[in-house]
Amino acid sequence: MPFLFEQLKFLYFLQQFRNPLIDSIFQVLNFFDTDYFICSLIAFIWIGFSWRWGVRFGYLMIASGFLNAVMKLAFALPRPVFFDSSLGIVKLYDYGFPSGGGQNAVLFACLMIFFWKTRWSWPLGIAYFTIISFSRIFLGVHFPMDLLGGWILGAFLFFAFIKSYRPIEQFASRHSAALTVGVVAMALILGSVFRDHKITYLMTSLAVMTIGVYYSTKFKLNFAPLHDRRKKIFLGLFGIGSAAILTFFARMLTHDLFFSHILQGIVSGFWISLFASPFCKRYFRIGKRGNK
Repeated sequence: MPFLFEQLKFLYFLQQFRNPLIDSIFQVLNFFDTDYFICSLIAFIWIGFSWRWGVRFGYLMIASGFLNAVMKLAFALPRPVFFDSSLGIVKLYDYGFPSGGGQNAVLFACLMIFFWKTRWSWPLGIAYFTIISFSRIFLGVHFPMDLLGGWILGAFLFFAFIKSYRPIEQFASRHSAALTVGVVAMALILGSVFRDHKITYLMTSLAVMTIGVYYSTKFKLNFAPLHDRRKKIFLGLFGIGSAAILTFFARMLTHDLFFSHILQGIVSGFWISLFASPFCKRYFRIGKRGNK
């Protein structure tokens, strides 16, 4: 590993600033690098604000997670706890390069700054990027080089997204059935080739979400973005809570980690992409205003 001694020295330097209060704060920040946070954010955007942006963000997160997982397997570089377990406030023993937290920190910050046109987009984007990136080092789950790799990968994904999402949507509108079959087949193949729990979960979610998007669009099950901000937030929080409850029960059905990931992907994917919008229209009296 390049610059191993220098990176370890920096991590040991950070240890002197640890105390129970600071450690607990950074452990809370660890939530922002979990699948639960990503799933919650997708549900919040999809159900609360815009189903179309939920689709975009969902596919982008699956692509980000898959690329990160494949890169980790390819480089197979250890995390800091491999060298000294005392370095890790949160102890993870899988591969560390590139940092998924750093990757998504760049991606979220760029999306926020580029698409959220308010005076708060820049300060919030920069703050999120800085805090989450630093937390990955302070928690001892990544080396600085892991973060650098994640930043580069996140920036690449952002630029690829802004250049490709509209052409992809135009192609999908003309060839939705064929594209659905192709994406589902690809997800099943990749999920079979990579016998990795993370990739299995992502590919299951990809297949299920693609089927859900196809049928929800075909039968106009989604509702247009609302103008009432309070109702948006309420629906977004409902999306988070309902997805979390369903995922929890899916986890309880089996103790096998591999099949647990498959069930979680199926349940959360179908609920968010296919069933949540009709449920909200029926029980929260949201008018049928089409797929806009």
